[in-house]
Amino acid sequence: MVYILRIGDVEFKDFAAPESWAFGGEQVIAKRKLPGGTQVIQPRGEFTELLNSWEGTFYGEDAYQKARKMDEYRTKAESQVVQFYTFKVKYFIEKFVWRWVKKDQIDFSISLVRDLTIDQQSGAKKTDPVSNQIAQSKKATTTKPQPKPKTYTVQSGDTLSKIATANGTTIAKLASDNGIKNPNLIYPGQKVVIKT
Repeated sequence: MVYILRIGDVEFKDFAAPESWAFGGEQVIAKRKLPGGTQVIQPRGEFTELLNSWEGTFYGEDAYQKARKMDEYRTKAESQVVQFYTFKVKYFIEKFVWRWVKKDQIDFSISLVRDLTIDQQSGAKKTDPVSNQIAQSKKATTTKPQPKPKTYTVQSGDTLSKIATANGTTIAKLASDNGIKNPNLIYPGQKVVIKT
């Protein structure tokens, strides 16, 4: 079976192409056992399969040009579009070592690492497991700023119940926040702090 892979402008086929291509990854799961036999299972982040490597041989009149082009991609340190059948993903060429065997035959070994940086053309952010984990931990530790309490001046005919209902809180909370011992006894002109 002939597999065809393209890295940038270089086509890998026959003995140059890998026999397979790794996709997917793993989901890191945190497991905790609690007293009483309860177990808590929490997904902590997806880690994409980042590395593909293989050995192969370029054959034909263009074998040397292909090896030189791949070495050029490696030294540029820019990610290249890798196309394997219908899949297109960007990878960095971590390692490309080639050996001239004879005319029209170049043996090589190659290692690719998935590019998880921001795509400059589309502006789309790629999935980066480390950044995802940092973002999740920041979300978990970030606290909402507390709204500033407001002050209400009691009017004639007001009750703590009426003030609590109008401000989306409870009588008990208003009494506690304001040191009111008897919630049935408030006076016109009295200041009531409302914390929501």
